[in-house]
Amino acid sequence: MTIRVNSLSYSTVSQYVNCSQRVYWEKVEQLPKRQSMSSKMIFGIALHSAVAAFFRGIINHVILDIDQLVCVFKIRYESCLPKGLVGNEQAVNILCQEAKRMLELFLASKPPTNIVAIEKPIKYALTSKLDCVGQIDLVVRDTDGVLNVIDLKSTSKTPADEMVQKYTEQCLIYALAYKEIVKAKAWLFLRKKQPEFKTIDLDIDRIEYGEVIEKFTGVAKGISTGIHFRNRSWQCGGCPYSYLCKMETVKVQQEYSKAA
Repeated sequence: MTIRVNSLSYSTVSQYVNCSQRVYWEKVEQLPKRQSMSSKMIFGIALHSAVAAFFRGIINHVILDIDQLVCVFKIRYESCLPKGLVGNEQAVNILCQEAKRMLELFLASKPPTNIVAIEKPIKYALTSKLDCVGQIDLVVRDTDGVLNVIDLKSTSKTPADEMVQKYTEQCLIYALAYKEIVKAKAWLFLRKKQPEFKTIDLDIDRIEYGEVIEKFTGVAKGISTGIHFRNRSWQCGGCPYSYLCKMETVKVQQEYSKAA
């Protein structure tokens, strides 16, 4: 059976490289997930929402203060919680205080005000047969009038070079949606004992565009021909399809025992 692949996002491509089996279960077979989002993921989503609310306020000529931003964070965080965890007010308040410290650092950095787009969906032809899709966290123009694409990241540690490479590739994909010179940045909200907010300039010009296209087309070919296999890594602990992996492992062991 040939699977038709018309478009891919950077996140799907990265996930396929990490574990093609998960992409097949999630995107092709659309099997049910057995694990809700982790607290870290929900924290990042809620923080994104608070920052997005700040910039939407600027567009509408309303400056949201820190308490209002924390309120946005709390509402978004609670909306993502599984039903069994809703109502733990003390735990949520502790996270709100952590988010408040990060947002205070963000506001102290004097965020840009020349906003072009917030959480902007993109779609463009990467090749004649494959579209690239995605969503850019923030697009602004700097004081020189140059377009900047900005990706927000919530993480517990400063990213290693390999992760910065991924950030840069992702922003290159975003930049290609525009027909002008584009700069790229990553905003890091570091969840440390002493929280930090950092800006990393990403040099998208050092990324080989041809290699990115090759990666996208290779993944599209892999999905379309049904190529998928499990790849064990540290990410398995948070995978919502780990229950299927366990079932597959038992099945393979049983078949091996019969063959032996």
